[in-house]
Amino acid sequence: MYHEICGEFTGRRMYLELGEEGVLTARNESNLREYHYKHQLHNISTHSQCSLELITCPSCIISLKFTFLNISRNCDKNTVLDSCGCDYVWIYEPPFDEASGEQFCGHFLKNNSTSLSYTSQTRSVAISFLFSTNYDHAFTITFSSERNRQVFNGFPKYGNVNNETQLLTSPFFPYSYPRDLSIEYIVKCHSAENCRIRLIFSDFYLSRTSIIEFFDWNGQRMEVATGTAFRPTVIISSGPTLVIRFYANGGTSMGFKASYMFLLGDAYNDVTLRPNTDCGGYVSNLGGAITMMDMVKEGTKPFDCYWVIQPPRGYMHLQTHLYLKVVEFSDFGGNTQLTVRQGVTSNEPALETLRHPMSYFFLSKKKEHVVSLSQGFYVSLKGLFRPESRLSIVYTAFSYKECIPGSDFFCQNHRCIPLFLRCDGFNHCGDESDEPLACFQESKDHHWVHTPNFFFPKIDRYADLQTATVAFIICSMGLVALIFAMIILIYRINARARQQRQLQDHLQTISSLLEDGVAGQEDLITDEPPNYEAPPEYEEVIRTPAKGNEYRRTVRKSSTDSRSRSNSRKRSCSRCSRKTGDDFQESSSGSRRTSLGPFLDNGLTENENKINAGATSSASIPNSPPPSYSHITYNSMTPLIRIQETSSISSAENVSEGTEENPLILTPRELIQ
Repeated sequence: MYHEICGEFTGRRMYLELGEEGVLTARNESNLREYHYKHQLHNISTHSQCSLELITCPSCIISLKFTFLNISRNCDKNTVLDSCGCDYVWIYEPPFDEASGEQFCGHFLKNNSTSLSYTSQTRSVAISFLFSTNYDHAFTITFSSERNRQVFNGFPKYGNVNNETQLLTSPFFPYSYPRDLSIEYIVKCHSAENCRIRLIFSDFYLSRTSIIEFFDWNGQRMEVATGTAFRPTVIISSGPTLVIRFYANGGTSMGFKASYMFLLGDAYNDVTLRPNTDCGGYVSNLGGAITMMDMVKEGTKPFDCYWVIQPPRGYMHLQTHLYLKVVEFSDFGGNTQLTVRQGVTSNEPALETLRHPMSYFFLSKKKEHVVSLSQGFYVSLKGLFRPESRLSIVYTAFSYKECIPGSDFFCQNHRCIPLFLRCDGFNHCGDESDEPLACFQESKDHHWVHTPNFFFPKIDRYADLQTATVAFIICSMGLVALIFAMIILIYRINARARQQRQLQDHLQTISSLLEDGVAGQEDLITDEPPNYEAPPEYEEVIRTPAKGNEYRRTVRKSSTDSRSRSNSRKRSCSRCSRKTGDDFQESSSGSRRTSLGPFLDNGLTENENKINAGATSSASIPNSPPPSYSHITYNSMTPLIRIQETSSISSAENVSEGTEENPLILTPRELIQ
């Protein structure tokens, strides 16, 4: 499919799937003239520009190939042979504009023998066409999306193995790699001999989330490394192929750089090809020394180490420069090399290189290196250690101003170094003013005994981060404990307030109940017997016999009134009281009859006696009065009348068969009978 770069796609993005292809051209003369005319009207620049960006999947790259190119190199103004002096096609990979990019101009026509192409290292490619004249057909480019895979082929021979000349790096190292990068490297050895591949890293700056995997020729995974490691160990395959896969996993950093070599035949058993890489590290404090001695008890041993010296810049210190000096480099074996570079990668320029045998070391022993604190140093060591080999490198962060009393030491050469570096056995000031003679009174060999910053074996890369993590965990636990204590305190306060409210509610309930009880007691009537009026005396009855019936009616009426005033809950007791009153009246009548019994015993019938009694009422009045009201006892459960024997009631003894000890107890019905 054809796309015009100065047509409808200019300034836009085009997304490609894996394996998708297309053609991009700049051959429409009317579009080019119109686009160029608009830019001239707005006076943007002398050159017009058409651009298009191609984007593919994260594990893919874009391959571009010119099939036709017809752009003037000098615009008929001057002769430029090594660059495009006028119009050109600029191909680059955003956001790596500085690291990537290539100009294409001149005249080219694709044939079977030559090609003009560009292959991206990341998933995006931008194509810009800058022109100042009109073109009928400027260029034609074919593009396609391919798997992000780099293949390195080697054809080693005995005597021409090209050891350590082949490099393998992350895209645009030392620029930061993309966060979505996914790339595969394949190293192949083409040889009739038994061939293996050795890989060793000289730079390893990965994010903590990024990983790199190593696979042998049979697909077996050999090792996995992440950004938490300082550098991987030496990787040696067991066959002619080595596969490396790198995944950014959302992290970004400067990347990595490694060199690979081919091992033929018995070279695999050479101990010099397996150096010790468990040395070196990141040096991030304000001063100290890197020392290596007594590394081998006997014989020789290969080492491959590098250190990155770069103290952090922050508000905790005011140092602005970094000082480094190689104090001792002696008694190494074989071909040993020490290199000091200005910067933190192996791509930076070398400041000093020392080799063994060290014929000129004493001439350069006083050489010092001073750079800004942000640049740092990269120090690498490759060679053989013997029992008497020694290495000593001194470094110090200092400033020429702002010397803080109590935390800095003021040197005689007007440098301010950290105070803890004084009398540590190494010359950090440069003029030895921090190491006076008084510092060496404790030990004769103070230079090698007192080493406060000994960086072998390697230090932890994230020592400060671990300390900060521990402090954060402790603070978090304290904060959680404080929150938990506050929750318990608030809960107790609420519980106490709830108890007080419940107690207050209970008190109010009791108070209201008491008030209702006092008010209700006014309406209650106690369960007491009715108040009866005392019966008339005997003399009054004799005097007014006709008032007996009226008296009974009065007593009955008063009893009825008393019962009507009683509570409904005491109805049973009221009935008992009424019955008791009636029985009492009957007993009174019966007692009077009993008292008149001797006078009525005349042989007449009862009716005749009643008639005679009605005719002559005065003759039937008994001689003795009725019993006293105080002798009558009322019982609400069993209404009985107890008649106590008194000396005044003699007639009761004739009627009853009881004795004084056992008084006669009669019911009202028995009294009437």
